[in-house]
Amino acid sequence: MRKWFTFLVVFLSVYSFSQTLPLPNRNPQALNGTQIVAKLTQLSLTAREDTVFNEIKNGNVPDFLRTLVPVYDTIVVSGITYYVTYFVTPDFFALGCDSDYFLCPMTPLLAQKIADYMGFSLPTRKMSDKIWKNATVKMAPQTIPPSSQMTTVPVFANHDSMV
Repeated sequence: MRKWFTFLVVFLSVYSFSQTLPLPNRNPQALNGTQIVAKLTQLSLTAREDTVFNEIKNGNVPDFLRTLVPVYDTIVVSGITYYVTYFVTPDFFALGCDSDYFLCPMTPLLAQKIADYMGFSLPTRKMSDKIWKNATVKMAPQTIPPSSQMTTVPVFANHDSMV
C-alpha cells in the first residue's frame, strides 16, 4: 500500500509540474513590457528575435502565462475514439511582468525555436480552433491596416495597447 501511495504522489507531482512553462523564475530586475518595447524598437529583425528568445530563456515571462490550461479533444482513428488533453498558455506569448507586459509577435521560425527549447509543439489549425472554442475570454479581432510599417515594434506596441 505504501509503495502505491509513493507512486501516486510522485506521479501526481510530475503531472502537476508538466502543466507549467519550463522556464526559470522571472528576475525582479528583468525588463518590463514598456522597457522591452523600447529595447526592441532599436533592433533589426534578427537581433530582435534573438533578444526575445533570450528574454524567454531567462524567464522574463509574466506569471499569468506560466500555468498552462488543459484543452480536451477527441479524435477518431480507424473507428476508435481517442480522448486527448493538451496544455496551452492562457494568452499569446508576452514578455515582462504581470502589471506591464508586451504581447510579443514573432516569426514562425522563432515560435518553433521557443517550442523546441521548451519541449513543446506548435498547435495545428484544428488545435487552434479548439483552443479558441475553449477560451474563457474571446476578444473581437483588432486589425492593423496593411502598410510597410505593420511589422515594426511601434505598430506591435500600438496593437498591444488596443487589445
